[in-house]
Amino acid sequence: MLSFRQYLTESYRLIENIELAAAHVHDAWVSRDQQKPKEHQNPSLHVSYGDLPEHEKQKDRDHVEMIGHIAKTHGLDPSNKEHHAAIINHFGSAAHEKWRAGWEAEHGVGTPKRKPTPDGKVNINVPWAELHPDWQKDNIDAARAAIAAHTAHMG
Repeated sequence: MLSFRQYLTESYRLIENIELAAAHVHDAWVSRDQQKPKEHQNPSLHVSYGDLPEHEKQKDRDHVEMIGHIAKTHGLDPSNKEHHAAIINHFGSAAHEKWRAGWEAEHGVGTPKRKPTPDGKVNINVPWAELHPDWQKDNIDAARAAIAAHTAHMG
């Protein structure tokens, strides 16, 4: 059993590691965002993690914590590259379904959201498995960054 002091030390270490991992996720997002055409970038968030508003920091923490949850729930190891495809799929699906729930709460269940692809406009308000690969890419890239951050900082 941990002493109170040991418990506090472990708690602070965990918080510090989550913050380091979240900063890692944010830096990866900034790098990806800066590669987009200027009209699709969000330059107000091209700042260091410490300068982000709290609600933006929480999004990055959520990504790290989602990797840990997926790993625990599905018996996957983020440090094992052979598990990455499964983790990415779970992460992408969960993140997309969270977005869909918000979209449908605001616009109504089944309301299409059209986005461009080289093939023309597609509806992205569909389940993850049916989502056009061009629109899966953001969540796949976010999952890869969160896996790297989790592996580097959360052990």
